[in-house]
Amino acid sequence: MFLFNVTTHLDEAQEAEWLHWMQEEHIPTLLKGEYFKTATLTKVMVEESMGGVTYTVQYTTDHKAIINGLYERQAADLEAQLMKKFGNEVLSFKTPLKIIGQY
Repeated sequence: MFLFNVTTHLDEAQEAEWLHWMQEEHIPTLLKGEYFKTATLTKVMVEESMGGVTYTVQYTTDHKAIINGLYERQAADLEAQLMKKFGNEVLSFKTPLKIIGQY
C-alpha cells in the first residue's frame, strides 16, 4: 500500500474557504478518478511560528504507478487550480510514501 501525502500551509484568513474547497471539490474529484481509494484530511496541531495553519491529506493506493501517473498527468493542472483559487499564500508539498507496516 502507498500513501500520497500533501501538506499545505495557509493563512488563517483562507482556512474556511480552502477547507470547504478541499472537502467539497478537490478530494471528491481525486477519489472519483482511478487514482486513490481513500483520503484522510488532518489538521496539524502545532502552533506555527510563522503563523497560519497546516493541513495534510493522505491519499491511499495499492500501486506506486498510480502516484507516478498522477505526477505525470495531473500534477501541473491540480497545482494551477490551487494557485488560481488561493494564490501564493497557500504553500503545498507532496510526498509519496510506501507503507511498511501498520501496528
